Amino acid sequence: MALTSGTLQDPTTADAWLQGVLADNQKIDPNASFCAGTTGPEAVNVPNGPAGRIAAMCYTATPQGGQATKFVEIQMVGVDEAGTTLFIVDILASEANIGEILDAAGPLLPTISWKLYTG
Repeated sequence: MALTSGTLQDPTTADAWLQGVLADNQKIDPNASFCAGTTGPEAVNVPNGPAGRIAAMCYTATPQGGQATKFVEIQMVGVDEAGTTLFIVDILASEANIGEILDAAGPLLPTISWKLYTG
């Protein structure tokens, strides 16, 4: 799990950000998509942060000379009203381990404290 916050020069929306992450994942695997059984980005409140969007993306990565691994990346993204301050919770795990990772992350999410969030 990675937590990131920061300011942007060019305003964005949570949906636009998630579409950009999906496009980046499609550079790794052209078949990358929002995971089956999901409808794409959905409304969410970023823990102790602003309202935002959450999406699960599925793709396969194959390192040079390595074995293909199916990954699930879940991002919760919140953006301030101006679209210039971004708050991201990023969870990445192999498809086989995503449940275990989400179980471990669950108790940690409510403890997040964003230095840039004043809402």
